[in-house]
Amino acid sequence: MKAFLAYVESDAVLFDWQLHTDIDNDGFGWSLSHEEGEVATLAIEREQSGWAIMSPGHPRHGILSVSETGEPQDAVVIFRGRMVGVPSDFFGLTQRIEFEGAPANLREIGGVEAGTVDGALITYCRQHLASAPETCHLLEDTDPNDPTSYLLARSAVFHVDPVTHEVSISDLIHGDRVVGLADHHFHDLEEQPSAMLLEGETPVSAARCTFKVDWTQEAKGICDIASYFQDFASMTPDLLENAGGEFPAGLIGDAPGWTLGKSLVTTTDVHWMYGPFLSGRIFEVTYAGNDPETGYFETIDNHREMVQLGCWGYRFETVQLEYSYSQARVEEVHVVVGMDIQDVPATTRELDLGEIGVGDIFSDPGSVPYAPGPYSAGDRVRLGGVVYECTEDHVSTSFDQKPEGFQQVFLGPTPPGYSWHPYWNWVPSRAPMRVSQSSFADTDAGRQVIAHLVGRCRKQLLLRSRSLVISARYLWADAKEVTLRDSVRMSVPWHDGTSREIVGKVVALEKSWDGEIGAVITVTIAVAMGTDADGSTNADALGGYAVDDYFGGDYTVQAGAVSGIAGDTEYLIESDAVPRPIVVEQLQYASYAVESLQIKNPAGVQRGEATYAAMLGRDPRLAVQRVPTKIDLKLRDLTAEELLSRHVYVAGQVLKSPKGIDLGGSE
Repeated sequence: MKAFLAYVESDAVLFDWQLHTDIDNDGFGWSLSHEEGEVATLAIEREQSGWAIMSPGHPRHGILSVSETGEPQDAVVIFRGRMVGVPSDFFGLTQRIEFEGAPANLREIGGVEAGTVDGALITYCRQHLASAPETCHLLEDTDPNDPTSYLLARSAVFHVDPVTHEVSISDLIHGDRVVGLADHHFHDLEEQPSAMLLEGETPVSAARCTFKVDWTQEAKGICDIASYFQDFASMTPDLLENAGGEFPAGLIGDAPGWTLGKSLVTTTDVHWMYGPFLSGRIFEVTYAGNDPETGYFETIDNHREMVQLGCWGYRFETVQLEYSYSQARVEEVHVVVGMDIQDVPATTRELDLGEIGVGDIFSDPGSVPYAPGPYSAGDRVRLGGVVYECTEDHVSTSFDQKPEGFQQVFLGPTPPGYSWHPYWNWVPSRAPMRVSQSSFADTDAGRQVIAHLVGRCRKQLLLRSRSLVISARYLWADAKEVTLRDSVRMSVPWHDGTSREIVGKVVALEKSWDGEIGAVITVTIAVAMGTDADGSTNADALGGYAVDDYFGGDYTVQAGAVSGIAGDTEYLIESDAVPRPIVVEQLQYASYAVESLQIKNPAGVQRGEATYAAMLGRDPRLAVQRVPTKIDLKLRDLTAEELLSRHVYVAGQVLKSPKGIDLGGSE
């Protein structure tokens, strides 16, 4: 076998064995290393050339190829890359040159001002790894410009091909294929495979994390409840403070968060529909006179006095109620995910990932908090948990500012498109969550965060399950096809004198030239120590909360209650009820704002009382006074309480626990 090193101008140069296998360019040693999640590096040990290699005209990229026959035409490229740093020694007999198997802008993030473009890594992420919930940029430890954010909930690592520099991802546990090397590694008294448990990274049977969201739920606005008032009549003269005028502020009572705005009530005199009534007074009346035939006469008769009671008809054209609600809230979401593992002495029960905070989930992109000042049509502002868009250029003195001649109220229906804030129109918020909402965990964004954190826990369980690391050395011909995208099957001695096959994901490769035996490859694998048993999402999976007695031992999964992620992990969500859930977006509608409205003792009831009183010889006017008309209005309670807390519990289970080694009895 023979290796060839060619210096070229760039990684784009196509390999040509006639140009890039110069047999005169010999006399160098090399070591090619590639570790999981990293780019391949090539170290060249060659004859001392002094500063020549650093001259401006010297190519700074290299192509390493090997030929198993030793013939140049049979050469196959195993690495291409760019020179990094400077040679390590300019005064020794040899000098060391290092190359990196990746483009210079691999991790670059494009910037308009800097005139740069995205590198291959972030480009791959945005094109292939943007799907939720594995990718979720709602948490504070994520950044859409950071490639690592795209793998936080994926059990995978980045892989950069050492020859093509193509970016992809590779699973932590399962390779694209399983390469059988059981009978090929060096195994004698002088050299044996090495094995170790990674210190501090031993398997765990559960992983947990929490996140907390705190905010002040708030809203301001106007609700017109005139539609809730049907026309009615009343004989109570002081029902309204001003006949045909304002709705009396006292009639909304002490409803917290509500004040009376502009109102218009029209009245009509309808007394002719209700009367007259006997007053209850009966007295003798003497009639006297002269009759032409009989002369003077005098007659005594009983007289029943009649009275007319006043009555007014009422029509509520506009009744504007202004609301203001502000309530501090906090939600804590506790996530625990379990996975079955084999009995390993160093195993710990639980891995706590700590508290993971959410980012700015309340901010609507492109909008700013409202403040008086100049605005242009199309500007977006936030006020009271609601987003508005400016309708025309103006200098705003207040959000309720009205143009000259603005009509505040109308007789009859409000015109379509009418706004209480004529310079602003309500528009949907683009924020993941609005401060007006009473829960985060129950929103689409909240459910995405929960699923993402379940994925994070799953990744850590899988990562920790493969803490058994084994390295073995092979001849080039036996392991030349192995890459970091593969799994490898090895053979290891067992306590009873037999050997046992194990399977692990390749996590490191080192290809080099050994002066005695030629080209060799050291393969390092990480072996998963799960049970390979199919788990189930039931009460056992919820054991992480047993200390809190939150879930009983007889807990059963409700139909449709199980969610899943990554194809092998399921989880359940249980939570406290949302305390005082006020849907503030609905407060602008009378059907939500008004809990009850009754017109007590209208004219019909009063007429009956007046008639009955007259029959008994009593004054009907006093009867009407005993049953006055009352407007009984109950509005939704907007009382602000102390901080309202809610807890959400998420219990998950990795249903398929990967096993690369059987730590039990003999096979």
